[in-house]
Amino acid sequence: MNLPASEIDVLMLTAGFATRTNNRNWSEATRTAINSSIDHILASHNPYPAVAVDRIWNLQKANSAAGVFFQMLGHDGDPNMLRALLKPGKVRDSMNNWAEKIQSLMRLFELEVARRPNDHEAFELLQELKNLPDVNVALDLKTKEDPPPLLTMQFKLGENDITLFSMITTVGLSNDATLEDIRMETFFPADKPTEQWFQHNIAPHL
Repeated sequence: MNLPASEIDVLMLTAGFATRTNNRNWSEATRTAINSSIDHILASHNPYPAVAVDRIWNLQKANSAAGVFFQMLGHDGDPNMLRALLKPGKVRDSMNNWAEKIQSLMRLFELEVARRPNDHEAFELLQELKNLPDVNVALDLKTKEDPPPLLTMQFKLGENDITLFSMITTVGLSNDATLEDIRMETFFPADKPTEQWFQHNIAPHL
């Protein structure tokens, strides 16, 4: 049924069986290999931002470039990446295409919540995000008839326009709820000026 591993665990418990996740004894070597692989991806992506988040986009790890870049954006340390982008504040104010971007982000998160009917924490976060100022107004805006093939995140830092797109990586073929929840998002410059900006403003701090 293409359900997340956590939802399959709930079904197993309801039917009176042990969960697959709790019944799986991961060796220390396996855990070390997975953690090392995540660290390798994040570190290798410098000087561009890269983060590891859980199923509801709580920040788990970040590379050095992400730390410097988030600080420049005025990130207040909120551990949830969705809330950091959606709530009023310096990060939101720095985004040129905020309304357009959150429409896509919220659609993706709503689909994820729909796949996890027993995930009360995710549902509560979704309701919290919808109740943030201006979010519902942005969600009701009409989308473009011909959206671009790639939705970018555009930030304004001083006189500089920073344009990024991202790729999301997951642990492949995992039947474990904890591993399945790990996502790594790597951000890439969408144009030459953005690439040069990171080389000149982020790389020297790493």
